[in-house]
Amino acid sequence: SGREFSHVVISSFVLDTEKYENELFDYINNLIKNGVDKNRFEIMLKKKKGEVIYNSERLTWIYRSIIESVIQDINVYEEIDAINELTKEDVDLFIKENLNMDKASISRVLPKSSL
Repeated sequence: SGREFSHVVISSFVLDTEKYENELFDYINNLIKNGVDKNRFEIMLKKKKGEVIYNSERLTWIYRSIIESVIQDINVYEEIDAINELTKEDVDLFIKENLNMDKASISRVLPKSSL
């Protein structure tokens, strides 16, 4: 169909699922309305850069990156370039364009003993 599909999975162990659901939806609605907190964005960006640098020194990451770059015909360092160019405004725009609370759903996985 050519339509893109994406999903976000948030996992947690909570007893009060209704409270957690409401808090989660409030948080997501706040992101859509106000965007990502600037300080939190900077911290997460630095963390992601650190992960990429750390992983780039591991042989398995190097092999995987080379194979992916050949198969997908992309630059091995494209991920690093994308991270360096990412802005808070990019993330805010992505959230506004892609998070649709009208299509959101919650699944609960419960142990057999609670059924």
